[in-house]
Amino acid sequence: PGEPAIVEDYNASEDVVTYGFLGATAPTRTSNLDGSTGDVTISADGDEVIVVLGAGAGFDENDVLLLKYD
Repeated sequence: PGEPAIVEDYNASEDVVTYGFLGATAPTRTSNLDGSTGDVTISADGDEVIVVLGAGAGFDENDVLLLKYD
């Protein structure tokens, strides 16, 4: 899948993070917070797909809007 997308200037009051997928079934998403940096890594079906720098503990996989493509 390549390298994850890096979001460097996320602002919860202004931005929406999206993840597009192909197929009938949405991927299983998880998040991992780096407690020392506040960076949150979002994975889809086990693959790291997005890193939101400095997002903090209030950001998780449910904050990523899924977009289904046919």
